[in-house]
Amino acid sequence: MTNIRIAIAGYKATHAILGGIVQNMDQATSEVLQKIGEDIVQEAKSNLQNNGNISTGSLLGSIEVKQNLGNSLVVGSDLPYAGIIEYGRGPVTPKDAIVLSWIDKTTGKRVFSHYSKAVEPHPYLEPAVQTALKGLSGVYTEKMGKNLKVSSDSLEQV
Repeated sequence: MTNIRIAIAGYKATHAILGGIVQNMDQATSEVLQKIGEDIVQEAKSNLQNNGNISTGSLLGSIEVKQNLGNSLVVGSDLPYAGIIEYGRGPVTPKDAIVLSWIDKTTGKRVFSHYSKAVEPHPYLEPAVQTALKGLSGVYTEKMGKNLKVSSDSLEQV
């Protein structure tokens, strides 16, 4: 007769470590998202400065982490023209008025026109997101590694 003995060693230690990971995962994810959001804001502001679209600085100052729900993040600006800078727009003609009117940013004078040409996109936010996401796995691994160490340290104290 042949007998095989199977023993699971370290089950309690492994269970305690995994429990620590689960407990810390939500907090870690929220912290990672906050860090990524801050990186996106910084990169987006840098992109704006580099693409020559700063007139008053309002857009630059309005980019922020709007919401961090722990598992999702909203970064951007509430200014109505932020999307026009990012994505551009087609030509504009008057809809409910006879002419278009705006203040020329170089002369400071009011301009009247029946047509405004298309605006080319000058992406600043989307490239910032792409850059920040390249570092996501490293940031997350670093954060979870710290949590693993905390979990194993607390295990040793038990």
